[in-house]
Amino acid sequence: MKFKIIILITILSTIIFANSYEELKKGFIDPPIEARPIAYLCLVNGNYNLTQLTYEMEEAKAKGMGGFDIWDVGIMVNTDNVVPAGPEFMSEKSLDAFEYILNEAERLDMNIGLTIASSWNAGGSWIQPEDGVKGFYVSDTIVQGNQYVTGNLPTPKPEKKIMHRKNFLLEKNINIDDYVHNIALIAIKVDDDSTLTKGEIIDISDKLQSNGDFSWNVPSGKWKIQRYLTKPTGQSLIIPSPNSKGLIIDHFSAKATKNNLRFILDKLVKRLGPLDKTRLKYLYTDSYEANSAAWTLMMKEEFKKRRGYEIDKFLPALLGYQIDDDETTKRFLHDFRKTLSDMIIENHYLYSKKISEEYGVGFSAEAAGPGPPLHNCPFEAIKSSGVLSVPRGEFWFNNPKIDELNIIKGVASSSHLYGQKYVEAEAFTSTHIWQYGPGDIKQVADKAMCEGLNKFVYHTFPHSPPEGGFPGWIYNFGTQIHPNRAWWSKSYNFHHYIGRSSYLLQQGNFVADILYYYGDDAPNFVKPKGHGRYKGFGFDYDVCNSDIILNFLDVKNGKLTLPHGQSYSILVLPDDKRINSDVLQKIELLVKKGAILVGERPQTSYGLENQKEDEKLISKLSDKLWKNGKSINKYHKGKVYSGKSVEEVLDDLKIKPDLSVETSPNIDFIHRQIGNEDVYMIRNLKSKAIYEKVTFRIKDKTPQKWNPETGEIRDIVYFNKNKNGITIPLFFESLEAFFVVFTEKVKNNHIVSVKFSDGSKLKSIDCTDLIVRKNGDYKIKNNKGKTSAISVDNIPNAIDLSDSWEVYFDQSRGGPRSKNFDKLISWTDSDVRGIKYYSGVASYRKSFNLNADYMQRDIQITLDMGKVSKVAEVYLNGKKVGISWFAPYKLDITNFVKVGENNLIIEVVNVLSNYMTGDAKLPKEYRRTRSNVQKGPNAWHTPWKDVPLIESGLLGPVKLMFGKRLK
Repeated sequence: MKFKIIILITILSTIIFANSYEELKKGFIDPPIEARPIAYLCLVNGNYNLTQLTYEMEEAKAKGMGGFDIWDVGIMVNTDNVVPAGPEFMSEKSLDAFEYILNEAERLDMNIGLTIASSWNAGGSWIQPEDGVKGFYVSDTIVQGNQYVTGNLPTPKPEKKIMHRKNFLLEKNINIDDYVHNIALIAIKVDDDSTLTKGEIIDISDKLQSNGDFSWNVPSGKWKIQRYLTKPTGQSLIIPSPNSKGLIIDHFSAKATKNNLRFILDKLVKRLGPLDKTRLKYLYTDSYEANSAAWTLMMKEEFKKRRGYEIDKFLPALLGYQIDDDETTKRFLHDFRKTLSDMIIENHYLYSKKISEEYGVGFSAEAAGPGPPLHNCPFEAIKSSGVLSVPRGEFWFNNPKIDELNIIKGVASSSHLYGQKYVEAEAFTSTHIWQYGPGDIKQVADKAMCEGLNKFVYHTFPHSPPEGGFPGWIYNFGTQIHPNRAWWSKSYNFHHYIGRSSYLLQQGNFVADILYYYGDDAPNFVKPKGHGRYKGFGFDYDVCNSDIILNFLDVKNGKLTLPHGQSYSILVLPDDKRINSDVLQKIELLVKKGAILVGERPQTSYGLENQKEDEKLISKLSDKLWKNGKSINKYHKGKVYSGKSVEEVLDDLKIKPDLSVETSPNIDFIHRQIGNEDVYMIRNLKSKAIYEKVTFRIKDKTPQKWNPETGEIRDIVYFNKNKNGITIPLFFESLEAFFVVFTEKVKNNHIVSVKFSDGSKLKSIDCTDLIVRKNGDYKIKNNKGKTSAISVDNIPNAIDLSDSWEVYFDQSRGGPRSKNFDKLISWTDSDVRGIKYYSGVASYRKSFNLNADYMQRDIQITLDMGKVSKVAEVYLNGKKVGISWFAPYKLDITNFVKVGENNLIIEVVNVLSNYMTGDAKLPKEYRRTRSNVQKGPNAWHTPWKDVPLIESGLLGPVKLMFGKRLK
């Protein structure tokens, strides 16, 4: 009976494995909607055209996109006021568009999100000043002591501008002083220095009237009387459409959050019915940029509830005064910032999710930065992202502050820690318009995915009504990805590359050895992968907060684990002598159960409340964990390391790198475990081809190479199993990225060594096909120890096809019908105007002959197009070979060539910029283009007529390259 049970278990596990593997393959080849890229569908100035919306959505679906976030937004640049003002956001007219988009999404099987404001942040015309952003203000006067004083401390005048934009309240002639709330009246004894003690600060709030009048019997000495108050700053939405101006809400206020969201959701339900029956999946709000926010009406009560003491006497510290001493001041400021963080997380992000889910939709937000110095974000970013339905970050392209604008690793950590499937990001944000092809932005996409990104939201896809002309109305930021792009018609492979990669990275659990704790400060943000103390190669990591340690982290089988299966080998403390006693208590428990802790002994706590008691407990616990200052202290089932680097600790624990290379690390990677499969995305960091022997920390599995551009899956036949894992000689083209998937699929025979006749090892052989490109004698050794000798003496020489092409252009774009190119040149070097400034598809055509010598058995033929700007689609003998959208622009044409004459067509498309430049040089009556943007490369830089041209076309050299597959 026992034998039968074992057989049954084996059969069941085989079935489960097969289903898991086959499902993974199916989703990779044809990614589901949830994995496909989406985009901000910009309704510029609130305008829309229903027929055009259908066309654009059908185009997006056909090219491989999965949906949109509807985004009503204004524009900073509107040359000659060509873009009219559309309907107000959330008006019945705007809801007509939303309803239409949702109905089309149902028909097309696409998902939709809705940005909850015209532009950003949350808010709108319906927001009353009482629910708007609050500032922290003070007015003061000096009085002499030993007298009875009466007077008035007036309300400070509001700023005339906030963030260089007009103050909304002043535009509407609303009197801010009608919404003043007193916080406190504080008297400060004035000495020669700015150091104060609590004895020199007196709370005289009971002497203050609502209009600023006060009366007080002043003690001896010289006193500064300060009236602290809060009132709306008047900060408005950043770039709303003209009819949608309104206030940004007070994000710290649950009341403001509720009033705002219920206004929107109730309107949507009234129009659409139950939202869970529609294609609207979530509401979304952009990165927090309410830079004038400093207070909220419930701050005093919330501070006392959360921190345990009254805030009033510490208010001068917010103005730069030192209270008691530097340490006390720092602790109070920590407590204040922590309170702001707690309130925005609970009262805005978490509460927004709760309200949205009551209506049947999720809530997504960019709640991880960018933080200071760019924006006054007050939150602890791991938790603010973790409380959302889906966390979203962002990354930019071609920006000097690229690291400050790369908000991926923290969002990915949050998703991994809180058990969320998706790591979203606003993708390819930029100021340069119509300058780049998909290959130009591939590298930053691959980088983001290796940090954990698995859901792309293109910034942006501008909706272009016909009345806007071509290329039409656009929001003036973003890498424009939409049908009016010159290369849109050839974008299928680009979108599917994103979708296939995202699908694999959405499955299973992230594999990491290190969990870095980033302390309990607020605001607190995570730097990009590999920055700061997170450097190192071969071991990946997440960054965690106090909430994860206190409420979710456990130890099982010596590993730090989370409820959903995520695990880590070691916990690393921050480079900070501070820690909260409750966190250290939990860490001590984790170490008792077997956790490995790395870091120096903490010495003090963060805040003011219970400072002495906390520090006694911290000292007591530290004595246990860091006994006698040992560099390695065994504590119950766990260990505590101090004075050692993370790498040294991992080495001491005999934890091998998850991925290692024989030479210097020229690659980046991310690893996910999906059922029985281990999936690695790896990318070449170099803009040149490289050959690396890569060792994966995997045992007893079979590797495959999964190509996200084509969906092709191939067995890797050349690899070696050793004590450190599985070593694969991998050849990478310039900046290439692909997946190596390890399965339990049994493969008995494989190659372990390939050597050339002179004894040298090959440095460019493909590990799937064993293709060699030079004649000679080869020795192949397999895993059974058998060696085979193969003589290769008939690989043909390369054939140069660079000369004599007939090139056909689109005459509607101003190009000639055709032009003979004796030599391949950039279109910008042509003396024909219609070619020099051409943007669009041009068809390169020629014939070539191959005799039987070129068609030998096992010969592989590659079309190497050399340099292309920007995308090429190849047809051979009437059949589509494929699209190549990034260097090195090579396609395998083995199955498309024939003996005799071969007819080759290479359709090449560039970017739109050159067309805009050429058109701008013409008199207005002859121009074909129309847009609100009349400058480049960004919307306010250089008139289009003076923007430098971008190299375009098939530049070559074009060659047929030959190789031979070794058996």
